[in-house]
Amino acid sequence: MLIRINNYVVGLCLVLFLLSMPRFVQGFHLVPTDSLKEKRVLDSVKKQQRNRLLVFPLAAYSAETAFGFGFATAYVFKTKKSDSTIRTSTIPTGLIYTTRNQIILGVGGNIFFPKEKYVLRFENTASKFPDRFWGIGNRTLQENYEIYSYSQFLINPQLLRKVYKKLFVGAVFEFQKLFDIEYTKGGFFEQYNVIGRNGGTNLGLGLVVSYDTRNNSYAPNKGGVVQLTAIDFNQVFGSDFNYTVYRFDTRKYFKITDRDVLAFQAVGTFTNGEVQFRNLGILGSSTMMRGYYAGRYKDNNMIAVQAEYRQPLFWRFGAAYFASMGRVANKVEDFSFHDLKYAVGAGLRFALIKDEKLNLRLDYGLGFNSDNKTNTFQLNSTNIYVLISEAF
Repeated sequence: MLIRINNYVVGLCLVLFLLSMPRFVQGFHLVPTDSLKEKRVLDSVKKQQRNRLLVFPLAAYSAETAFGFGFATAYVFKTKKSDSTIRTSTIPTGLIYTTRNQIILGVGGNIFFPKEKYVLRFENTASKFPDRFWGIGNRTLQENYEIYSYSQFLINPQLLRKVYKKLFVGAVFEFQKLFDIEYTKGGFFEQYNVIGRNGGTNLGLGLVVSYDTRNNSYAPNKGGVVQLTAIDFNQVFGSDFNYTVYRFDTRKYFKITDRDVLAFQAVGTFTNGEVQFRNLGILGSSTMMRGYYAGRYKDNNMIAVQAEYRQPLFWRFGAAYFASMGRVANKVEDFSFHDLKYAVGAGLRFALIKDEKLNLRLDYGLGFNSDNKTNTFQLNSTNIYVLISEAF
């Protein structure tokens, strides 16, 4: 799910959804044995042609936000029901209000147009949120952090056009307004001379190239994707900052058995110029380096890789086991195998829409630091994530 409510521990989400599931998911029916196969085929066709709206309440808790309450929705549809070649589109939304007077609102989208000639993606968020800042660099200490708060608007649509088979090329627009920033005077923000600590507007235009052979947009079991993005934030466009961000994201999926899947991902962020701190390369999130606080490590550049093994358990439930490693660096030439960060974990999956492989996931991750002198690992942090769709 694109909405950035990533660090919430949604304790009641699964229970409440299961209780309300009959309203949104077709129930089970007993049928004669000789007609079972035919009915399954007809039901499968009907399900593929049916647009669906999932709505369920959320009850959340995290150390940063205390208790939060709200709701989430996911509109699942096809832009042309009779076209079986296009993947299913989704528009997820979410709204949470916390006991610390914090608000997070998000609307995302991943829309495949007929024949997949065009693909539209977007992530729109509005938030008023406290956060933690450990400084900048790959060696910041876990116990030394500051609490700061900010308000933010983010809009970043991408429109891609198919140019050859599975190759897409398109444009990306990003608008980010950061304001009402409060931090400790004389603390890390001033010691690191952090760019953008007084707020401002980021406005950038860029290009995106994507080669996508996945057989499913939520939980593929074969194929892969390679995506390259370059965005220039420039005062010519109305931005308060001048810098360029380059990102790559490559994924590969292997079908181990009829139902088990092994997935790999490698990501990177590389920047040039005076980068506003919210757009630095980061380690830690609900999708990469799970177990670390989101943005635990920040710097101009970042590289990370991960692997995940997915297997079904029973009924609509499944399991996943994952591991990742990465690091941040001020300059590209600073990257090395020293001071790598590691994360491992496991999770449960519940199929919200089984035929579309749209899952609700519950992940528990642990983040570790390596000590090169003693060749040991030290537990850095843990985190729990409850979100819609797989991490990658």
